[in-house]
This record gives sequence, structure tokens and C-alpha cells, in this order.
Amino acid sequence: EIRLSLVGSEMCIRDRLTAVLISTLGAASLVRADGPAPFSKVFEDISADQPGCAAGVMRGGKVIWSAGYGAADLTTGAAIQADTLFNLASVSKQFTGFAILQLQAQGRLSLEDPVRRFLPELPAYAQGIRIRHLLHHTSGLQDYMLLAELAGIPLSQRFTQQQALDLLVRQNSLMFPPGSEFSYSNSGYVLLSSIVERASGLSLKHYSRANIFLPLGMDHSSIVDQYPVLLPNLARGYEPGGQGKAQVAVDARWEQTGDGQVHSNVADLMRWLRNLSTGRVGGKALVENMRLTEPLNDGDPGYYGMGLANRSYRGLQELSHSGGWAGFNTDVAWYPKLDVATVVLCNSDDGRASERGRQLLDTLLGSPAPSGEADIPPPPPSIRALPKASLKTLVAGTYLDDGGHQLQLRRSGKGWSLETFPDVLPLIRQSDEVLVADNDGTPIYLAATSGGRIALNNPASTYALAPPWKPDDIRPYVGLYTLETSPGQLKVHARQGKLYVRIGLYTYPMQPLTAERFSAGELGVLSFAEQGAVLTSSVARNLRFGKVFAP
Repeated sequence: EIRLSLVGSEMCIRDRLTAVLISTLGAASLVRADGPAPFSKVFEDISADQPGCAAGVMRGGKVIWSAGYGAADLTTGAAIQADTLFNLASVSKQFTGFAILQLQAQGRLSLEDPVRRFLPELPAYAQGIRIRHLLHHTSGLQDYMLLAELAGIPLSQRFTQQQALDLLVRQNSLMFPPGSEFSYSNSGYVLLSSIVERASGLSLKHYSRANIFLPLGMDHSSIVDQYPVLLPNLARGYEPGGQGKAQVAVDARWEQTGDGQVHSNVADLMRWLRNLSTGRVGGKALVENMRLTEPLNDGDPGYYGMGLANRSYRGLQELSHSGGWAGFNTDVAWYPKLDVATVVLCNSDDGRASERGRQLLDTLLGSPAPSGEADIPPPPPSIRALPKASLKTLVAGTYLDDGGHQLQLRRSGKGWSLETFPDVLPLIRQSDEVLVADNDGTPIYLAATSGGRIALNNPASTYALAPPWKPDDIRPYVGLYTLETSPGQLKVHARQGKLYVRIGLYTYPMQPLTAERFSAGELGVLSFAEQGAVLTSSVARNLRFGKVFAP
């Protein structure tokens, strides 16, 4: 999910490039698209007896193609049709952002309001968070999903909006000061849902139906905030079974709204995407505000609007969002310069919805996608201002900064890759001094600096190479650790001379990084001190555990 803000002279250059693109290849290809463009080829890998996708393409406000592929339910054999309903997952966030902006236009709230105006139960750590921080993913909130996992709450167990809020209330720190970093936050959008309810007197479910879905004619769209769900024509979500087993249905009963839970179909989403152009509901100014990003505290650009990613593809502005949850994988995108929108909704967590959505645009334009490197913007001010060294001075290894961040720089063939724990990102050479990882459109820039150090953005920081390390004895790390703030635990155990950590239903291998720090796969990084451990990952930071049992 990329969030790219083009400003100043760069915007002018992009506008000219876009005009050239449309006049030289886009216009001709779009004219030819009045014929039977081969959109179906994008989905030719999907068979009728496996989970699949519904999809559509809109141009100039008219749906020019829509279809369904694969099975909506593997048990009944029901096929996916163009009007099949799907859980939109994080695509839902744009409706939450729209609702917040509507309430601001009505004078019921301001984006500058402290979140504690509406959620006074949040402790002092939330004092500096404004509503706009929640919208732009710069609040620094801990991740309620990880906290729930630590508490042993499986997807199949009922887990309510209030329970998620209670977990956040019990925390005692943020990941970072509000506005200083971008970190995609489902917690922030769950809080926005509660703010909508307290500002309007209606749950997000009922507010959205009355103020968004019905006015736009989205008659088949709704927010599910309680299970079991009884919606006609709803696809089931699937994920691969373990150890090579067939796809299995996901039974998810988490009821949080704001970050997800909108259920809709292709036709309704096309009505929504058209409104992003016309502003028929909400007004033109409101829908244009949804795409606005906000700089970080250090002046570097932000990467996310208000429920919408503002990115670039083929030199075109792309307003989009993807989602993945409970066996569903979704993507919607609108290209204002072409007045083209794409929707791809899949009922498998490996449905490749975003990739397929862009392939639909490529098909409409009549040419394969060029290299994505052209869509990565120049380095931000924090990187440009640095005195730099040659990339030839880079050394592979684990790097730490003074703020507790860690990363690993790896050799990858003749190039480099960056592990941010848990993600491993390929690095592209942007100059003789700067590498960049697209990071799904949220670019991470890496520059070599003096003294063997490296510098990165988000947040702007300098890292030093840490010496490699391996513990002489792994036994002191074995034990049960409990979270200090809310119910939660992790168990470290040894097997065949190696360490593993278990939380809930999942076990992660631990690999030593540098003194007293271990990577733990998708969980993140565990660092150990006397009688305790600290967990840091891309969605949580400085979660402290006390050791309560050692064998």
C-alpha cells in the first residue's frame, strides 16, 4: 500500500509526463478498449473448483467489463459471479476516513481534536494523538491484533470492538511520538470507528448505511459487526491448508470495525469509486481531501491519505487500497487522469488482487507495465541533506540506531536486500550513494554515510553496524514470559540446540542477531535483559515481558 504525495515542481513534471502518456499511448489504447479487451486473461489461472475472484473495470463512469471466476463456496460448489459479496478487509478503511471527514464538515469534530476528547478512557500516553494521526497511520499506537494474539485469542473466538479498545487502554506507551513515523495501524482505524459512534450517536455500521451506502445506491453493501454473518450471495474466505492440504475455509469471528468489515460487491464499489470523482455524496472538497497526505514531524513526506493510498503507477496517480483478512484478498484503484477504476475481490488470501488489478489497467492500455522503478520518487529531505559515502563502503550485517530500531542489510546476488523484521525487501540502486526499497509504495531509502554507518528515513536515523553474536548457553533464555500491561504471554523453549518462541497457536524460530537480540520470524525481534524480554516488530514496539517461570 503506497502513499505518495507529489508536490511542487515534481508535480508539474509528473503532470507533463502523464499528458504525454495519455496522448501517445493511453488514448489510442483506451479507444480500442471499446472492443472486447482480453481482461479474462488476467484470471485464466483460476479453475472453477478453487477459490477465485470477481472483478470489474470502469471508464468514464461506466462499467465496461465485470466477471467472476472460481468458486464462492467449495462445499456447495457455488460459483463466483460479478455480483458476489466479499469481505473487503482493509479496503474498508476509506469508508471510515470518509465518515470522519463528513463529521468534520458537519462540525461534530475536527481532525485537530485530541483523540481523548472522544475516548477519555485512553491513558496519558495518548495525550498527543490527534484524529489526523489516526487517519494517516502516524499515531504510534500498539497493534491490537498482536496484543490479542499474545492474549491467546484465536480468529475463531468472538472478540469485540470493546475488547480491542480495552487492550489499547491497558498499554502504557506508544511505539513512537505521534507524527514522527508512518506505521500502518489497524488500531488507529478501530479507534476512528469508536470516534464516529461517539460523535454521531450511531455505530459505524448504521452511520455508513445511512450516510454513505444508501445515498450512493450501494444497496448490497454493509458493515458486519457481529457473527454469525447471514448475507445472501457471500463468498467464503479460504487459506492454504497446512502441509500441502487443500484450501480450508477461515472461520473468523473478530468484530472490530473501522479497519475492516465492510462487505460489498464489484458494482457497489464502482458506485463508490465514481463518487471519489464526482463528490455527489459528501462534496468535491471532501473527496479530494481524502487523498491528501501529511508530512512527518521531520519534514519528510507522508505516504498515506485518509483511508486511501496516494501512489504512482506507470507515471499515473493511483488512488487505491488493498486488503487481506480471513481468507479474503481485495484491491480497488482509481486513476483520475484516465478516469478509470479497477476492482478485484478474491476469496483466497493468496488471490494476488493488487497484481491482478494493475494487470487489468495494463490490458486496458494495451501494453505491458514498464519498470516500476520510474514510479519511485526521489529521496526525501532527510536523505538528500546527508553527507554520503559510496555504496561500495556498505557492509552486510545487523545495524542498530540510538532509538532502538534494528535492521539487517544482506547481500542478494550482486545487489542488496533489507530486512526490517519481519519483511525482507529488495533494494534498488537509485544513485551511487542511495538504495531504495519500494516497500509496496512506502519507499525506504538507504544511504551510505561516513564511518561505515548507514542512514534511513521513516524515521530519519543513522545506524551503526553491530558485532555478530551467538550465545554461549541458550538455557538462560528458556522460560515463560508474561506481558506487563495486558493479558499476554510468550514461551521460549529449546529444541535440538535451537531456541523457539511460541505465542498462541504459532511457534517461531529464533535466530541470534547481536548481543541479547534474536529475530523471531514474523513475530519481530526479541531482546533480553535480566529477568525480562522486549518485543519489537513492524506493528508493535517495546512490549515488555517479565519472566515468571524458568525450567
